[in-house]
Formats: sequence, structure tokens, C-alpha cells
Amino acid sequence: MENLDTLFRLNRRSDIDDMMDNNHDLFTSGYENKIDMFELNIKRSIHIKNEVSIQDENVKSMSDIFGNINMIQVDLLSIVYYMFYEKRILPKIYLSRQSVLLIYESLNDFDAIRGKVRKILNEHIANSDDNRFYIELIDRTEIFKNKILQFKNKNFDYLKEIRMNIIGHRDPDFGKQIEVMSQSDPYAILGISMYFDEIIQSFNDILYDYLTKHIKFED
Repeated sequence: MENLDTLFRLNRRSDIDDMMDNNHDLFTSGYENKIDMFELNIKRSIHIKNEVSIQDENVKSMSDIFGNINMIQVDLLSIVYYMFYEKRILPKIYLSRQSVLLIYESLNDFDAIRGKVRKILNEHIANSDDNRFYIELIDRTEIFKNKILQFKNKNFDYLKEIRMNIIGHRDPDFGKQIEVMSQSDPYAILGISMYFDEIIQSFNDILYDYLTKHIKFED
């Protein structure tokens, strides 16, 4: 009978191992700290959405985006955390494929999201006497855009191949499924996921800086 260890090889990669060593705290105490922060930010967004005293629609729109970005990061970090510690082959591959699904769908949304943010910032630039703060945020969104484009150019085809064979879009040919699963390298996807989180954290920071200029968070 076919051995899963030979059918699905989990190929360790020195570059991913080095990255994991450098980020090891993220998978210990750092994991709890980041999840706590994401949850706090989501609660902040819910508060802004429901707070009747906040009438500025731009603030509410930015807060909604802020909440969505933090939800993406909670989902991604949770998947990556359990993928990192999972020892069994098929569950590890399953978790890696869920990470791919999340990243792929998020990439398809980012152009529209960034466009909304830029529109709001440009309104402030046009209507503010001192618009240096908003110009700086616009510049940071351009850096984010370039990082996303570089990420897509390097990884999109690989992500798409796996994405199109996840439940709901999978090829009914079992042999094709096994072939695609064998190409789903959890170690490569772990590295891709960590880099993606790093990129979207920079966008999270832009939204946080905008919101804290306009409102005071009461945690």
C-alpha cells in the first residue's frame, strides 16, 4: 500500500527554516499577543460602527476596512499557527491549502480596498489646510501597493493552481486532486503566509494611524 510519507513529501527549506527561527516568538507568546491585538482592533471597529456620536462617514468607512483587515490577519495567523505545529501529513496539507484560499481571495479584494482608502485620503488632502499627514499615508499606500504587486508576481500562479482545486472548485478527477495536493508544500506556503501577513500589517498600520488621528480609542 502507498505510504503517505513518500506520496506527499514535506520538503524542509533552509530559507523557510531561517525565517521561522527569526519569527519563533510568533508561535509562542507572540501568537497570543498578536491575536489579542487583532481582537481588540475588531472590537474597536464594531464600537465605531455602532457609536451614534461618530457621524464622519469617512471614519466609519476606514474603520470597516480596519476591522476586515484584522479579521483576515486573525484567520491567517490561526491557520499558520496550527499548520506550524501539526505533525500529520494530510492535516498539515489541508491547513496549508486553507491558507492559500484566504490569501488568494484577499489578493483579489485589495485593489478595491486600497482604492477606497486612497479616495478618502485624497478628500482630506483637498480639504485640509495642513495635509502633510494624509500625504504621508498616501505615500505608504503606494509602498503597500508595490509590495502586493511584487508578491502577486512571484506567487499568484502557484496560489491559483492550489486554489482552483480546493473544495467547491476541485477537479472531480481524484488523480488530479492527488497531484495538486502533492504540490501543496506546507513549508513553502508557511513562508508565503508569513510574508503576506507582514505586507498586510503595513496596511493595518496605515488604517490605525488614520483612525487614531480622528478618534480616541477607549479600550
